[in-house]
Amino acid sequence: MHIRKATPQDARIIAELADMAEEGMLVADWRQQPGGQDDPLAIGEKVVLDTENALYYENVSLAEENNQIQGMVLLRQVVQKSLEDIAPILEKEPEFFVVWELVQQTTDHLYIHALAVYQDFRQKGLGQKLLDYAVQHTKDRGYDKLSLLAYEQNQKALPLYIRNDFQIMDRRPIPKESDVAYEGDLLLMTKNLT
Repeated sequence: MHIRKATPQDARIIAELADMAEEGMLVADWRQQPGGQDDPLAIGEKVVLDTENALYYENVSLAEENNQIQGMVLLRQVVQKSLEDIAPILEKEPEFFVVWELVQQTTDHLYIHALAVYQDFRQKGLGQKLLDYAVQHTKDRGYDKLSLLAYEQNQKALPLYIRNDFQIMDRRPIPKESDVAYEGDLLLMTKNLT
């Protein structure tokens, strides 16, 4: 298994894995877009190819073996945004405020926007390898911290992050009106790399 940078040809796979990391919420949103009802991943592909989008393929690294993609990590620098900047998003998705509020605390370092592994490759250490890659990539770029968001009730991912010294830095309750599959809190977790 090796980890490589994504290319534009990987857009559909990235969209699929990003949706997996977001518990199906992206496809639900893409279905609402014109043309998304029949093929929501086609909308996702366009999103992944958009340089202004957080899911932009150049931020993605893919785990691959025998020409088969097994998982991905999406690392990016978060850009400071004001409430005015995100007002159009909040009009459609008021629950996004919680994510924005936590992510805005990470603008001085790298942020894991998504980490996902296909079901057939889980429980084989691939999540750990992708996390190790993210840590090394962050160090190589000169940052001293790496952050991510995790749902408090996500007992698949949370133990991995805790085992790797990610500390809970802040938390916000998940809004009741949210489509998120979890209840409880959304956690901002950070690993110091110094």
